[in-house]
Amino acid sequence: MRTLYSQWFDNLQEVLEKESNFAETLKHGTTKGSAREFFIKRFLESFIPDFIHIGTGQVVDITGTRSKQIDIILFDKSMPYLKFPSGENLYPVEGVIASIEVKSTLDKKELHKALDNCESVIRLGYRIPEDINQIIDKESDPNKKAKIENTFLSNYGPSTYIFGFSGYKSSKGLRSSVTSWLDKYMKKGNPCPIEYPALPKIILAEGTLGIIKDEFNKFKSHNEIATFIKIKKNLIFLGCHLLDRVGKFSKNRIIIDSLPQDELMNRIDQNSLSSNPLLQFT
Repeated sequence: MRTLYSQWFDNLQEVLEKESNFAETLKHGTTKGSAREFFIKRFLESFIPDFIHIGTGQVVDITGTRSKQIDIILFDKSMPYLKFPSGENLYPVEGVIASIEVKSTLDKKELHKALDNCESVIRLGYRIPEDINQIIDKESDPNKKAKIENTFLSNYGPSTYIFGFSGYKSSKGLRSSVTSWLDKYMKKGNPCPIEYPALPKIILAEGTLGIIKDEFNKFKSHNEIATFIKIKKNLIFLGCHLLDRVGKFSKNRIIIDSLPQDELMNRIDQNSLSSNPLLQFT
């Protein structure tokens, strides 16, 4: 049975498709800025709560290291940030809930740029709370220390997402492009993404979905980190994951139990015949 969230996000996707004509209007001569503005006004502002600031700019950590230029940043309004006349602001990583890359057309070149931008946010130094540090300090095994830290960052550090109004129509093509980026990433000496949250949580493009394993998107195998499927109603995956992150980032660290996690995983199962094997590293 479809939940209220399912009906709402699916209906919203139908409305947005009619208003923007996703596959046609936005892929012909639309600027990056107008695609971003449409995404903010018609999608994000329809469900993101008022305590979240929606902006654009760069993310910075305690060492002064900055991310690349990010299309959309969701930021906790209770935290300070530096405003600039251009509107492209500077946000401390500790207050960043999510970053989103928005593309009019998501092809391999644009996807790799977006993945680089997402990774530039993820790799910033994030000040871990004292109670978590105490748990880490008690662990003597360096690998287990790193696993505890990365698990915390994956669940409570900034989440990253990629959204394309048009682009990949094949889950196989999307998977291939992500895999080629990962190959380059790991050849540079970076850690395996199973133990380090290098990938965005959700990648969406015109009926295609890439979904990454985490506490919300749960897969069975230890080695599985992502699955790629062709599915028309895919905006709900992005919306629900964002709501989960916003809830965890609220003052009371709320877990929104009513989010339809089981239904979302069922949608993946129902489309398994058109999906690619889960991306694995051994």
